Amino acid sequence: MNTNLRRRVGQILCAAGLAHILSGCAHQSSDPLQVLRDADNDLPPGNLRDCAICPELRIIPAGRFTMGADADLVNELPWTRHIEGLRILWESPEKRIRFAKPFALGTFEVTRDQYAEFVKATDRKTNPNCVVWAGDWDRSANGKTWADPGIPQTADHPVVCVSKKDAEAYAAWLTEITGRAYALPTEAQWEYALRAGGTSTYPWGEDGLEVCTYGNVADATLSAAHPARASQSCDDSYLYTAPAGMHQPNPWGLYDMTGNVWEWVADCWTPNHDALPDDGGPVTTGFCDESPLRGGAYGTGPLFTRSSTRGGPDHHDVRQSWIGFRVAAEVE
Repeated sequence: MNTNLRRRVGQILCAAGLAHILSGCAHQSSDPLQVLRDADNDLPPGNLRDCAICPELRIIPAGRFTMGADADLVNELPWTRHIEGLRILWESPEKRIRFAKPFALGTFEVTRDQYAEFVKATDRKTNPNCVVWAGDWDRSANGKTWADPGIPQTADHPVVCVSKKDAEAYAAWLTEITGRAYALPTEAQWEYALRAGGTSTYPWGEDGLEVCTYGNVADATLSAAHPARASQSCDDSYLYTAPAGMHQPNPWGLYDMTGNVWEWVADCWTPNHDALPDDGGPVTTGFCDESPLRGGAYGTGPLFTRSSTRGGPDHHDVRQSWIGFRVAAEVE
């Protein structure tokens, strides 16, 4: 079997969740699945792409789910600091949400090359004020931007050092060039798609150590470089961001929903789920200059890879080396 065919077969098996056939399934190819699909225009059933430079989308079915976590987890999880445990209150109360119709969500996080097309087309300017985390904080006027974020990246990595306003402008540009309504996903859309019909503590089940199969988080590789950082004992092989699509997808075919970069969502920040609409729409009250984040990032520790975990709050103008985004869109 030639090398290219071997890679394609391996990617197909991984995408189908047949990891037992291949050892090291998540990393058996040096080519991210997102790049291979873009090159081949080879989309699985239920996926769509509106243009050659547009992100791939996955159609998410209508349905119901329970969002959030029980506040009792404050006393059940092994927090190293009580203040971290109080973050569980951000995820409560549990709330029943109903999506009356399908929507589409980015199969992958928006990549640097996709974002570069937007910047080129719109001449969008970016202030060089990105906060960088590469083991230590760099909050100085370091001149870093999405094009040079202070961590090693190539064009197929998720774009970082983008503010929520940048992400919203990218979605508005996609709407303009395609005629389809794009936006940031609501927090409810995001968690519904992450859970993919499941109710487990983690998107993949109850064993937190399986995280390295599905995402790029604080792991053995990061711990070796930065021993003070709370990390998983498993190894996803990436120190900072990984190319989009290098880990196994969730049951609905979405990649990097856990780890890699925290993702902006459409909602205003609130410290609990009291204001969540039951139709899956965004929260439009509360602290609307700030936003929640979802999904975790390359430096996210063990207790923050749960299905209900919320990050933030972060100001809409903030740019950081561990925050990116994916888009949502309307479907017929």
